Amino acid sequence: MPGAFIFRHNYAAADLIGVTCLAFVAKLATMSAHARIIARRSSMVTEKPGAYPVPTDGPVASMLAAGGRHGFCPTHLHFMVKAAGCEPLVTPVFVDGDPYLDCDGAFTTSRNLAHALIWMMFLLPMLSYADCPSLIIQLNTALHYQQDESVEYLADCKIWPADPRKTLVALAHYQTNSSMSSPASHDGLYDLDVVIVETASGEILQRILQKGALDSDALYLKSITIDTGRYLLAPTVRAFGVRAMRGNPHADYETLSLYVARNNELTSVMQNLVTYKLFGEPQGPGGCARSSETKRKLAMAKTSHHGLADVLVLETGLEQDQTVVKDGCEIDEHKSAQHYELHFDGASYVLPALLQQ
Repeated sequence: MPGAFIFRHNYAAADLIGVTCLAFVAKLATMSAHARIIARRSSMVTEKPGAYPVPTDGPVASMLAAGGRHGFCPTHLHFMVKAAGCEPLVTPVFVDGDPYLDCDGAFTTSRNLAHALIWMMFLLPMLSYADCPSLIIQLNTALHYQQDESVEYLADCKIWPADPRKTLVALAHYQTNSSMSSPASHDGLYDLDVVIVETASGEILQRILQKGALDSDALYLKSITIDTGRYLLAPTVRAFGVRAMRGNPHADYETLSLYVARNNELTSVMQNLVTYKLFGEPQGPGGCARSSETKRKLAMAKTSHHGLADVLVLETGLEQDQTVVKDGCEIDEHKSAQHYELHFDGASYVLPALLQQ
């Protein structure tokens, strides 16, 4: 949920431990119940806290004794999620397999809130490669990329929820002398290096290097982000994505590329699908503006071509024209909806010109 904030929540207070889900942070925060959290984008990793009892003084102790019950709550963490226009959500997350899960002393447990996968991360040795910056430095060295202040590059990494034994990494390195204006501007081309590493050791498992895959000009390249959405292209084929955001003071522009790892090879199956566009410009001396926004989401169809599912692109659009009136700006709004179906041709998904960069 863009713009959402994730809070640590306890019974006394709620303290902000991260920033918006789209921000670039890797922040260590101390939590109650001996838990520590590393907030990275919209993913979190924590050491496992322990179960604890409810207060057993006064009438509570008598009630528990009369019911033959203990006072322990199962191991859990509390989170609060807030976003503009939405009611705040406070929820516990329990550990599947906890001995108190089916006999919670406070009667608060729901099986729907128990997730074993959350705790699989804690088995990874020392969480050494949950630290994205350290892993990126290691990979830049292993792949012989120059690392100093004169070299422009963007990067992201994320443990793969579909297989936490693996971490996904994307590195975008600027091509020296590819500038379309001056060498110092960093307008030009970026090579995109997509790598799968073993989470526990950082060992490279699979890699694809795409020369000049990303460009940066009037809409300059601002960030790249790993996308681990549910891109299930076949029963045993799950893709992941790399999103690239470009922009300037008047526009934002995002593209998505999808990758598949199979037969010990990492391949690109979709390249630079435009998933978001926002353009705005002032109109005249009154400060009124004209803007156009397009959002596109992907869904997997039940049909397929060449062994991979067809992909549905669901598009919504919003155009606003503002004209100067006596009391300010009058808004004329137009909404639209469209969908497209993409087919795999044996090598990649074929994109119509309208969806391409």
